[in-house]
Amino acid sequence: MKSALLLFAALLTLPAFADVQHAIGVARSDKTGEIRYIEHHQNFDDGTRRIEYFTPSLETLIVKQLSYPGLPHHPRVELRDLANNTRILFEPVEEQLRMVVERDGERQERFVERDASVVYDAGFDGLIKTEWDSLIESGKKEVQFAVPVRDATLAMMLAATPLTDSITGFTLQGKSFVVRMFLPAIELEYRNSDRRLVRFSGPSNINAKDGDQKITAKFAYFVTDERVDIPLQQWLPDEMSSAVATRAD
Repeated sequence: MKSALLLFAALLTLPAFADVQHAIGVARSDKTGEIRYIEHHQNFDDGTRRIEYFTPSLETLIVKQLSYPGLPHHPRVELRDLANNTRILFEPVEEQLRMVVERDGERQERFVERDASVVYDAGFDGLIKTEWDSLIESGKKEVQFAVPVRDATLAMMLAATPLTDSITGFTLQGKSFVVRMFLPAIELEYRNSDRRLVRFSGPSNINAKDGDQKITAKFAYFVTDERVDIPLQQWLPDEMSSAVATRAD
């Protein structure tokens, strides 16, 4: 725990960047409507991204650092799960994807072949944005999903469906029945005007103790002159005002 706190403190001292683009996702349980977590993206002008997941009381759960050395859907992703003392790394290395999982002193490393069909973690957003026109025209695309606990990718289908004049929906699900059995479908909605994600529906990114894993997250976008350590109060639901005030103190 001490090392995790030191890591978190070090991340907070990173230098600020101008014109920071923020995305705030409020994830609620489909069953109860309660807030499960807050997802905060900060996109910096050097092309890097920082994503943090917070509890409803604004305690940090997960920190991700992303950079984009190549294809938009092949970022370098370093994830630190502070609650479970886990580090996960996705790193493009020549024609391969290197995946590392470290937890409680144990380390696992895997490699899978990496071509343009491979996608993982936050890479789906980059894939949708760059393949937008072809996805709309063809209606669907097969992709190979890489996960750090497997030595092989999973065949997935990404399908596009216009929902309204302003919104396009995308569904990601396993190509085979077997994959669909253990990997629930993900439904995404993007705004046509700027191709930004506005709604996510699917399994939670944070494990729920009560087993209630189905969530819907709605996203809003903001801009500041510099990075922030926690989401600003005006970006969050009213029921979180006390949590913001407590963190501010």
